[in-house]
Amino acid sequence: MKNRGLTILEIIIILAVLGLAIPTVLAAFARIVATGADANTAVIAANLAEEKMEGEIRGKRFADIASAGPVDFTAPFSSYNYQIAVDYVNSSDLNTPVAGPTDFKRVRTIVTKDGATGFNVTLGTIITYIGY
Repeated sequence: MKNRGLTILEIIIILAVLGLAIPTVLAAFARIVATGADANTAVIAANLAEEKMEGEIRGKRFADIASAGPVDFTAPFSSYNYQIAVDYVNSSDLNTPVAGPTDFKRVRTIVTKDGATGFNVTLGTIITYIGY
């Protein structure tokens, strides 16, 4: 009768393979979790930026749209803050601010998060003066 158990050599090989595989899997899992947290922060910041952008331009006269901030959001988003940056631009180059009044403004909402160095979400649009 043959014994069907594992030999000590087989157990050592299994432990060696697991010893190499488990740290690799755990490192990959840690990267996935960190990326997921960053993605969640970015989605929240993008939604907050959209909300502030809509509030900044909806129903306002062209002359009343101006830069503001930085300002903290209220709870539960108090770790995020925003700034509204408004610049006059020319119709020939909508990305470069100019000094004087024109019929075009570039409005950008910049959302940052406390403790997230180098992180920001910027949402921008161009508005034009149409006579009111």
